[in-house]
Amino acid sequence: MRKIPNVSIQKGYTEALHRFPEVDFVRGIAVIMMAVFHFMWDLSYFNVIDIHVLYDGLWGIYQKITGGLFIFLVGLSLALSYSRSRDGYFVRFITRGAKIFCYGLLITVLSYFFAKQKVVFFGILHFIGVSIVISAFFIRAKYLNLVLGIAMLTIGFWLDKIRL
Repeated sequence: MRKIPNVSIQKGYTEALHRFPEVDFVRGIAVIMMAVFHFMWDLSYFNVIDIHVLYDGLWGIYQKITGGLFIFLVGLSLALSYSRSRDGYFVRFITRGAKIFCYGLLITVLSYFFAKQKVVFFGILHFIGVSIVISAFFIRAKYLNLVLGIAMLTIGFWLDKIRL
């Protein structure tokens, strides 16, 4: 982490000194990827292209990489935030997660009114909001999280093989 000078300066400036340009760069790439995907989704919604194109083949991979990149960045940002200041992290994480979840609910309501046939019930914002709230309970348990993560992945792969 960069060293901060012992100078009394504005809060916004000190926060800028704490930022990691590499993380911001990857965030920018993720936002561009998301904008491209949603532009393609809009074209599909207005019947310019076929919707199945977005979820199969290269576009399907692109969609999963975009969502995965956002999820990875959320986890990285939470870890960085926790490592910088552990004071009040629980309330910070709960508040941040609830706010993002509410943005997801706003998308749900708007999609209900403007695209009833394609309502977003639980999208990426809902997932990220819930994940941040849950992380407040687990962020201190480093190795337990590793074991639980491996267990969840294993269970997920196992459940995926079950055909009903």
